[in-house]
Amino acid sequence: MAFIIAVNTYIRTIGGIEPSAHSERKRILRRISREDLRALYSDLMKTLHEEAFYEDVFQPEEVGYAVKNEDCIDALEKEVIQRGGVRLLCGFM
Repeated sequence: MAFIIAVNTYIRTIGGIEPSAHSERKRILRRISREDLRALYSDLMKTLHEEAFYEDVFQPEEVGYAVKNEDCIDALEKEVIQRGGVRLLCGFM
C-alpha cells in the first residue's frame, strides 16, 4: 500500500531505520514527534487491517479514504525530498 511505503520512506529518511511492523512504525513516529502521522497511521491500519481482515467489517468509504490518501502521501514525499531523499520510479518515492 502506498501509505505504508510513504511512512516507511519517511521514517528511513528521518530516523535511519526501516520499520518492519505496525508497532515499530507507531513507536518510531511517536519518538520523532510525529504524533499526527502516528494517529493517522493507527486509524487507517485499524480500519483496513483489524476491522476488514479480523472482524470482517468492510466500510467502502473508509477503505477509499485510506487508499486515496494522496494529500498525506504528497506531504511526506515533499518532506523526504527536502531532507535529501530521492524520488523512486514506483510511486511515492
